[in-house]
Amino acid sequence: MTKEQLKKYSKEKYSIKLLTEELEKMCGETVHDYGYDYTKGFKRIIHLEGFNQELYEQRLKKLSEMKRRAEKTEKWIESVEDDRLRFVIRSRYKEDRSWRWIARKLGNVSEEYVRIVIHDRFFEKDKKK
Repeated sequence: MTKEQLKKYSKEKYSIKLLTEELEKMCGETVHDYGYDYTKGFKRIIHLEGFNQELYEQRLKKLSEMKRRAEKTEKWIESVEDDRLRFVIRSRYKEDRSWRWIARKLGNVSEEYVRIVIHDRFFEKDKKK
């Protein structure tokens, strides 16, 4: 797992929330329109009702893919063995906490210590492998 993937996960969590809300709204939404019918030899106005099933299914597929990626990332976060590192990564990417908040929770250490010593060193060491 890389920092870039974790940042993408952080953004995707918000997108999942928005897409879920949009799909819920679509379920209760029926499209209304009017058209013309010429089958009887003259112009007749007809009322059309429908649901955009194709769009709904596209968005549903996209949502399931995003949730699958998010679950994979969350499993990785929980599999990190070092307790401090797992706390830092979970707080930063899953809970969207600031470096300052994380530093206070770790015992009033500096933000730079958390970001550079704990977080960045892990990913640098992981890159070398």
